[in-house]
Amino acid sequence: GADPARREDPRGALHRSFLRRLSLSVRIPGLAVSLIDAHPREVLNVVVGPVALETRPGSSAVSLSVGDLQVDDLRSEARYPVPVHPLAGRGQRSHVVEVSAVLCPQYGVSIVENMEIRLAPLAVALDLQLVQVCFGLLLEGLSPGNAAAQDEAFVRAGV
Repeated sequence: GADPARREDPRGALHRSFLRRLSLSVRIPGLAVSLIDAHPREVLNVVVGPVALETRPGSSAVSLSVGDLQVDDLRSEARYPVPVHPLAGRGQRSHVVEVSAVLCPQYGVSIVENMEIRLAPLAVALDLQLVQVCFGLLLEGLSPGNAAAQDEAFVRAGV
């Protein structure tokens, strides 16, 4: 008979069939995410929009596009109040970020078989203090019980 290694997992066939029939179109005019410290004060604000996510029937391709992107450093001592923003001359691009991927279902899970990421020119000006603050808050958020230990580790590491 057939080589057992080549036999298709039924979950993969079901997943592939589902992806081939799926039609999805999600459009969001804008989205803002803020990073807030323990005081509570906003430290960083990320604004994107419009955002579009699409799939088409008969295809296992997924596309994501972001029309605009801006990051604001909201700390009073911010060296660069707008550390990330699109450059004025984007040329023909109408989106700051475009991602397209082809999914290949195996064993009931979608694996990315091929991916293309296109970025329009962005101005990026980060200072080390902002990176340290954001990294510390992200670690704290991942493990709220260890906040004091993480702060101590940052001081010991010289971060």
